[in-house]
Amino acid sequence: MKLSKKLFLILCISLSLGTTSVYAQRYASRNGTVKLSYNAPHGKMETVNRQVNIGLNVETGEFRLTMLMLSFRFQSAYNQEKFNEYFIKNAHFANSTFRGRIVDLNRVNFSKKGEYEVTVTGD
Repeated sequence: MKLSKKLFLILCISLSLGTTSVYAQRYASRNGTVKLSYNAPHGKMETVNRQVNIGLNVETGEFRLTMLMLSFRFQSAYNQEKFNEYFIKNAHFANSTFRGRIVDLNRVNFSKKGEYEVTVTGD
């Protein structure tokens, strides 16, 4: 499933202890984090998925995210139920991949662990 670029205006990549250096210019993680915030017909929706596979080339800013859609967690049980119902009914959307590039790569200090707010493009 191609995710809308609007859903990824803010991407927080957490380079945590589970991150491993493949070699100097590439990183991979199986416990990345994606936070989504968007306006739905019944109000603002916010969700987080902490089971994201990430591959990142720090020289070019190119990356790939792969995640199980049912791993998103909502604060509202109602929103969680509706979101999960949609993806259970549409099994071909069970997994999602987002390939893109970090536009403002200079905002990230790869020698320092943390969360960085960046703008990305991709599909």
